[in-house]
Amino acid sequence: SITAADKVYDGNTDAAILTRTLSGVIAGDTVTYTSGTAAFADKNAGLDKTVTATGLALSGADATNYTVNTEAQTIADITKASLTISGLAANNKTYDATRDAVLSGTPTLTGVLTGDSVTVIGAADTGIFDTKDVGTDKPVTANLDSLTLGGTDGGNYRITAVTTPLTADITALGITGNITVENKVYDGNTNATISGRTLSGVLGADDVHYTGGTAAFSDRNAGAGKMVTATELELSGEDAGNYTVNTEAQTTADIMQAPLIVTASTDAKIYDGTTSSSAMPAITGGYMIEGDSIAMKQAFDNKNAGEGKTLIPSVIIDDGNGGNNYNATMATDTTGVIGKAPLTITADDKTRIYGNANPEFTGVITGFAGGETLSMSGVAGSALYTTDAVQTSDAGTYDIIPETGTLSAVNYRFDAFVKGSLVIGKAPLSVISDDKTKFSGEANPAFTASYSGFTLGQTESVLGGSLSFETPATASSPIGNYPITPYGLTSGNYQIAFFDGNLLVNPPPSLQDEINAVVVAVNNTATAGGVKEAIIFFGKDNEEDTQSKEGQDAGEKREALPYCN
Repeated sequence: SITAADKVYDGNTDAAILTRTLSGVIAGDTVTYTSGTAAFADKNAGLDKTVTATGLALSGADATNYTVNTEAQTIADITKASLTISGLAANNKTYDATRDAVLSGTPTLTGVLTGDSVTVIGAADTGIFDTKDVGTDKPVTANLDSLTLGGTDGGNYRITAVTTPLTADITALGITGNITVENKVYDGNTNATISGRTLSGVLGADDVHYTGGTAAFSDRNAGAGKMVTATELELSGEDAGNYTVNTEAQTTADIMQAPLIVTASTDAKIYDGTTSSSAMPAITGGYMIEGDSIAMKQAFDNKNAGEGKTLIPSVIIDDGNGGNNYNATMATDTTGVIGKAPLTITADDKTRIYGNANPEFTGVITGFAGGETLSMSGVAGSALYTTDAVQTSDAGTYDIIPETGTLSAVNYRFDAFVKGSLVIGKAPLSVISDDKTKFSGEANPAFTASYSGFTLGQTESVLGGSLSFETPATASSPIGNYPITPYGLTSGNYQIAFFDGNLLVNPPPSLQDEINAVVVAVNNTATAGGVKEAIIFFGKDNEEDTQSKEGQDAGEKREALPYCN
């Protein structure tokens, strides 16, 4: 008997005799079972296939003493020949937390024996990565179970692997990280505190966390819904390497105004027409951030005088944001005092003439504050002005005394009074010498005068001194006009002006007829024509008295005579 060796399908029936066994050989004989060839019943793969050996023979020293079957049968296996698949490629993929792979390409058989008819049926489009994790050139095992073999000889083969090992990349999955940030009170910087972190897109139960990073507001100023940007964010955890995430994230949060309380200080002043206060308010709550500055002032709630006045603080904050980084509360003070401002009443100086009634007295009020005038000051009523002078008072200077009268004011008091002066001037009085006449050679007549300007029903009896006259004319003065000059009177209440009269000295009666004859002759000559008028004055040649007097021209023309050329 024989045994045959199993073999891998090789397209023929050849079989290899593995062992040879003889039964019945006598002990001690030398006999061997040799020679012969073996063949499978057919070439096809199968189990326990019949193998027939022929041409078997005996050999050895005692071989001729025996006979043996020259043909023997046994069984052996023809296992399917292995084929590999080419033409496939593993696709790269983005991490999906599985080992699943996708294959592409058309499977092609490699290893089919020449002359065999074998086809591949089905598609090889799936596989499996060595691990689920991210990596490059990762081994991929193709899933060939979906492939079958067809063709006449397809049953003799099996697909065992791909011709060339497959590899592909698993790239990290991009996920989205988000943050939340705490609101804060203005502190002069952009620092923000991350209060929460979330990841969107993490697969299954992967261990991934959003960590690290620092956050900052877009600027330091107070405001609602302000942009906050976090940078240098990263992933941690066992599966962090399989993901990528945004290292920068944005959100919004509030920077609330810093609280500040500014309280007014008490103050007292004299009314000045304004609400200004020289005292300074103080910060009584909160504080200014380093680098910011504050200018504080305060003012009365109104300008009017009074006690228990309200003082209101105000501020200008320089924080680079128009003061809007602070919520400044203004706390008032109600103990302020504005005292009434002093005014001065000054009586105006007045004048009048002796004997006239006193004029209306007036005055000015000065000391108004803040550019105010009387009309806008709220002063009501009128001042009172008095004097000792009456209509009959002598010429001179008298005090005009101002008093408060009915004046009143909310913001002013009347503290100072300045007297004015009433000057009573002398009344004008004219003393006019009366005109007189006389004949040449006579003594001067008695001179008299008339008066113009007395007031209060007075007469010359109130005058001082004595009335006297002077004239250049004497008894021997030639004919002509001569001034009569009055003088000598005095008065404390009258300003006396003296006006000359005229003393006409006429020719003596004995010359009158001669004069008349000359006049007639001149008139007759003038009628004949060719006569120039001649003015003949008796007395001083062409001398005119320029002293004016009431109702009479000075230098009176007495006679006019023509004279021939």
